[in-house]
Amino acid sequence: MEVASPGQGAANRHTPPPPAPASIDPELVVRHLVDLLEITLGASTEDLKRKGSLLSEARKSDTIQRCTQFASESQRALYVQKTIVTTELPNGTVNGHVSLDHTPHYLYSLPTEISCSSTIVASIALIKRPQPIDPRIPLPTQIQVINLPGVATLAESTATQGSPISPYEILHSIIHHAVAPYFNAYTQGQKSLAGSSDRSDADAKSGVPGTKKKLAELELSLLHLQQNIEIPELILTFPDVIQDALDTAAQHHAKPSVELIPSQLLSDTRFLNDLQNTVNNWIKSIQAITKMSRDPDSGSATQEINYWLSLESALKSIDLQTRNDGVQLTLDILQHAKRYQVKVSFYADTGLKEALDTVQKI
Repeated sequence: MEVASPGQGAANRHTPPPPAPASIDPELVVRHLVDLLEITLGASTEDLKRKGSLLSEARKSDTIQRCTQFASESQRALYVQKTIVTTELPNGTVNGHVSLDHTPHYLYSLPTEISCSSTIVASIALIKRPQPIDPRIPLPTQIQVINLPGVATLAESTATQGSPISPYEILHSIIHHAVAPYFNAYTQGQKSLAGSSDRSDADAKSGVPGTKKKLAELELSLLHLQQNIEIPELILTFPDVIQDALDTAAQHHAKPSVELIPSQLLSDTRFLNDLQNTVNNWIKSIQAITKMSRDPDSGSATQEINYWLSLESALKSIDLQTRNDGVQLTLDILQHAKRYQVKVSFYADTGLKEALDTVQKI
């Protein structure tokens, strides 16, 4: 009878699997998240800890819990959203009345999905493989980050640069300059390692050519969507004081007038400056639409028709808003304060009348 040698017995035994790595400290994930927000979205410590933000006293425990789930479970993505908000803060007293300073600041949150609204400045997506994060490996090598500008950023860029910027342009840029080159570089590298013999057959079986074609089709589709210029919907908003006057007038079935505004406000320099800034912002927002243009040589005839129809609809909506009671009352208050130039500029500098004449002639 043969007796197995000690070496043979050891070879027949199964090697035990390596021990699973310990879970990563969620505080490290939170710290990494904060570092990313500071770099990608320009987040300040003050805004991150502000009431309503992800590091505020009320929300920090939820943030740690969300980061723990992301790090320890198969969850593939974690989203962060930057939102602009305006807060009315007391800023001294003028003529016995507390003046309010409308100060914009930012809030950061962890939504369950990416959303779209006029107050969203940007979103970032943190992406990882469908497995827990390994604490033995540096976090930057396990988490990929994509920065996605929001509607507020795109609208500001459109107003500044004069030409519309859409999310389709951003997505096309990501696919064209990052995803497709990364895919092509990897597949080309694999091809070089394998050698050239019978590589065309291997490529065909692997589906690489088909995937390249799909990526090219996606790029082309996004390019076509860019040519469908979207006309943003513009809503002219006004301060609470104006809204209160409108509500009072409606309750008494009367026409809103300057007499409904507290007398001390009518001589309050800060209040009048705020109103003037509001009107100036209206002018800039309207100009962002009236100065929009489209290259007639790009896109199809249908896209050209849809552009002009959408532009006409948007301009008519703005024209109606410029005639509503809230806008008229705001301009009347400034006129009462002898700030005549603001009202003149509102009607002369927006380019609304000229733009309406242009679309009606086409």
